[in-house]
Amino acid sequence: MTKGLRTAHYAVSVAVIAAALVFGGNLSAPATLSSEIGFSSFSPRGAAGGAVIPASCESGFEHFPGECDGPGGPGGPGGPPPPAPTVDVKVNGSDGPLSFEALAGYTASWTSTNADSCSASGAWSGARPVSGSEGFSDVPRGTYDYTLTCTGPGGQGSDAVQVTVIQVPQCTFAPNPGSIILPETATLSWSCQFADSCSVDQGIGSVNPVSGNREVQPQETTLYTLACQGADGQRNYPGTVR
Repeated sequence: MTKGLRTAHYAVSVAVIAAALVFGGNLSAPATLSSEIGFSSFSPRGAAGGAVIPASCESGFEHFPGECDGPGGPGGPGGPPPPAPTVDVKVNGSDGPLSFEALAGYTASWTSTNADSCSASGAWSGARPVSGSEGFSDVPRGTYDYTLTCTGPGGQGSDAVQVTVIQVPQCTFAPNPGSIILPETATLSWSCQFADSCSVDQGIGSVNPVSGNREVQPQETTLYTLACQGADGQRNYPGTVR
């Protein structure tokens, strides 16, 4: 049957179908409920021979071939259910889980299909558009679940990304100057955040974990290491005096 042909569809009994096939008769009103068929009303075979074609729409609903799965399309009577929403959430382009150092900065982005509305929960909250992005900055230590649930005619769909922000020492440590000629001295200087305790080797020992300085006068090239401990681990920072 050629696409674009106009067809009319009726619910008829098996007996009427047989009669239409044999005699090519025209049916103008619904008969007993049985099987749904269509009569081609504008083709030579339809007009002359009563050609029978399958109907995808309910009885009496005129349409062009392939127009509908039901009178309302997908989800209408006789049609398939509407598809469920799909949701995809990413942080910095990744599905996660991810780990950052405090104070962290990153971007959450999301897309969805078959959705009319979306709602955020977990580490964020409130209504969100069906697609978009959102930036976060200065995020402190903790674990964050970014969950997005989207709703459409076919139900709900959701996705989530987990982000962990750890707190380890972040320090600067440097000798000044880096090279001396005896009897000159050098000064070791440091500044830290997220450090609970710090020490310097070469016999110096514990030092202030926030900031400080210490004068040294090595007799030869010497490597000094600042070691600091934080809530989630230790970091070492080297500095050499020549």
